[in-house]
Amino acid sequence: MTRSFLAIAAFSLALAMPVAGQAQSLTDLVSPQNGGTAGQPRPAQQAQNSGSSGLSTGTALNDGGVAVGESYERGTFGDWQLTCVKTGQPAEPCRLSQNLTDETGGSVARIEIFPTNDPNLSAGAAVLAPLGTLLPRGVRMSIADGPVKMYPFIICNRESCISEFGLLADEVAAMKSGASGQITLVAAAAVETPVDVKLSLSGFTKAYEEFEKLTAGLF
Repeated sequence: MTRSFLAIAAFSLALAMPVAGQAQSLTDLVSPQNGGTAGQPRPAQQAQNSGSSGLSTGTALNDGGVAVGESYERGTFGDWQLTCVKTGQPAEPCRLSQNLTDETGGSVARIEIFPTNDPNLSAGAAVLAPLGTLLPRGVRMSIADGPVKMYPFIICNRESCISEFGLLADEVAAMKSGASGQITLVAAAAVETPVDVKLSLSGFTKAYEEFEKLTAGLF
């Protein structure tokens, strides 16, 4: 990876994704209109835990001290992390994620996989790239020996630029059977030197099976 790409932006990676199309992000599934944001008690929960004085009497925490509405690390599977939001129900909104690094171990980008209600897709995915990425070139991704696809960026926030897209069933199958993939970004300051990073698929099969089990019944 070229030093010029590292110089143009701090690789501060957002953990939440905006809504795009029918794909549902973690923050969309646990939103204020649905009863509170992650890490904040719902109003009904507050009322139940308050006495006549208005003072909270506390909330019993289960599953290692995780309250309803809080996000927690469900597990690590190879190079993939599974993060969920506690709902108190069998189905939970979860995401799979992996930090993408260069050959020196420096952070370049992040990929996240999340559930979607689109019947034509197996899952939604997002790549979070650093500010200073050349947006018209999009994100290019290939799995194993499969074709290279380009996905457009949809938005930038204060920390990163985000490309959000859908994964087809055969693409998820390729991720389960393959050893690695590749993601390519282009820096605005170095348009002639695309940055290729390895997408590790170590642990993906087991991680995705757990992801599917936990998110089944969300929609």
